[in-house]
Amino acid sequence: MAVLDPRRFFSPAQRQVLFELAQGRCQGCSAELLEGWHADHRIPWVDGGPTSIENGQALCDACNHEKGRQMQFRDDFVPRPFQAEVANQVLERLRAGLDRTTVLATPGSGKTLAYQSLATRLYREGLITYVAVFVPRIALAEQCETGWMYTGAAGETRGLCLLFDAAKRIGMIRHRTNEAPLTFPSQHGSGFVATYSALVTNESLYLNWAKINEGRFLLVADEAQFCGEGNDTDNGGTRAGELIKRMHDHARHTLLLTGTPYRADNARLILADYEPDPANPKRLKLVHHAEASYADGIAEGYLRKFELTRTDARISRRTLGEDDGRGESLLEYNLSDDGSDLVPVLRDPQTWKPLVDRVVAAVKDK
Repeated sequence: MAVLDPRRFFSPAQRQVLFELAQGRCQGCSAELLEGWHADHRIPWVDGGPTSIENGQALCDACNHEKGRQMQFRDDFVPRPFQAEVANQVLERLRAGLDRTTVLATPGSGKTLAYQSLATRLYREGLITYVAVFVPRIALAEQCETGWMYTGAAGETRGLCLLFDAAKRIGMIRHRTNEAPLTFPSQHGSGFVATYSALVTNESLYLNWAKINEGRFLLVADEAQFCGEGNDTDNGGTRAGELIKRMHDHARHTLLLTGTPYRADNARLILADYEPDPANPKRLKLVHHAEASYADGIAEGYLRKFELTRTDARISRRTLGEDDGRGESLLEYNLSDDGSDLVPVLRDPQTWKPLVDRVVAAVKDK
């Protein structure tokens, strides 16, 4: 493994020298260098290239990205159309100087692998060093960590990371709660995943990390509908939402992933843009840049059609009276009704067990 220069990025003084040596022109295509030009390593930093004037060159944005695309990797990953669109949209928006991308994706569309593959692509092109992911639940954090990369019983690397060439891919995305450090300086091309709750509990840990790694990380807000606009008392916002916005201020780019255009309380999503909805003048429409709808999933074969079996909702119960039959009655119930008298009916195994058996049989059939 190559010994990496501890200085990953060129200093302002080095950038000035590279600019002057290039006479303000891209050393790839001779175009005039505009704001946002790249101080690039001739020998890639990840391959041991030093962060020095001798190993540096001034490139325009287009040439720098073209250099990244020319690097060939032996990947087995074949993205779904939605996953490819996410990556393409983020890259296009980055090149346009935009700092966020909003994605509307139905559950089961593969959004976790979408942002993991995106992070690998951005890392390969030298656009980020780390990825920071926030999710609403611990189960999702663990899925991100172990689903992407983990060590097997024999010490071998396992997980979806194997779909990508080991020569250069995102490494461990560790589930961190309040442990420091969130990432290790010696492990570039890695990241962390945490819950929104952990972010609120120890905000200084995450915000300090973001400041230290200014402009060097992809921020992913998964299920962003859990983060509202505003503050704790204003317009239904959340503290997590405010902190994600502060993390965003230090990120190279932010990816918002949501399953709904609004929060459950109808508040707007943080960092998202809205526009008038021609179909509903009383409501604004979420501006999103990539989408995976339920219909897309059905058409592409990775989601099942929703199936519903209707059953007779009426049941009859006979109440017994005296031995001579007096006081007997036949009561009918409609399970669609909302009444307190349904409670004892629904607790009766003769009522619920046939319904449960029917569901279990259908699941076994699938």
